[in-house]
Amino acid sequence: MILKRFLGATLVVPAALLSGCGSNSTGVTGPGFSLSVTTPPATTLGTTANFTVDIRSSSHSGTVTLTAAGAPSDWTVAFTPSATVSLVGGASTVVTVQVTIPSNGTAAPSGRALTLQGSGSSGSTSASASVTVANEFVMPIVAGAGSGPHWGAHGGAVVVLRAGTLLRFLNNDAAGHIIHAGSGIPGLQHQSSVSPLALGQSYTATVGLGTDDISCHAHEAGSGQVTFVVR
Repeated sequence: MILKRFLGATLVVPAALLSGCGSNSTGVTGPGFSLSVTTPPATTLGTTANFTVDIRSSSHSGTVTLTAAGAPSDWTVAFTPSATVSLVGGASTVVTVQVTIPSNGTAAPSGRALTLQGSGSSGSTSASASVTVANEFVMPIVAGAGSGPHWGAHGGAVVVLRAGTLLRFLNNDAAGHIIHAGSGIPGLQHQSSVSPLALGQSYTATVGLGTDDISCHAHEAGSGQVTFVVR
């Protein structure tokens, strides 16, 4: 008890009431769950980089919703199986993050930081991941191409690139191939027929503005073609 004198009278005030005055502390120190991410593999334009987020509960029970910030506007970020998952105390779950970069998307050769935030009824927390995207587009010549179309899913398609992109034709086939190009794209010249691409070899060009239809000189019409548009 504490004695206070007020206008000549003595008041008795419990000390517990005085000690609580002005206090608004809730005692909450965190959201009750944590996030940790794996390192995304370095990739190139026209691909999808996959990595995982581990959501681990210490005391949180309920849903956690993931969001991503920091990606360029032309990248697409998706979560599998879902951006919202359910947790119970002490449990954990893993969500795959899929970052899709179009062929004419923004490159990030030095890495682009993505912030993954998890939000639930007990609060929110975040973790970051750096996605590295070379300013390069790889066009593979598919295995078995010597006896048929060369370009797989890209056969007959139009591929759009940005000027200044490194275009790499990669031979994944045991047969030799020669890149047949016209003169529509500055920097992309017809490959010399003296040295066809062997298995695992590449033919590269840094492309300028223009359009060209590409095929294989060694196998002509049977190789199919792909159209590149550089803007």
